[in-house]
Amino acid sequence: LTPMLFSEKLNLDPFSILVAIVVFGGLLGFWGVVLAIPLATFVKTIFTKWPVNHEYLKSIKNKT
Repeated sequence: LTPMLFSEKLNLDPFSILVAIVVFGGLLGFWGVVLAIPLATFVKTIFTKWPVNHEYLKSIKNKT
């Protein structure tokens, strides 16, 4: 129930929230569980808003 409630407000999948709780809980213990949702939101924001260097990606693609 909790992942469903958070997923609506934070635009994260309920499955992603469960994975974040398990992963961060495994890495950081109790504090990982407490901070899992804010950390997951932060990670999602970094990956979606980080500028992509298209020229670099094209050069890597051309080398293969």
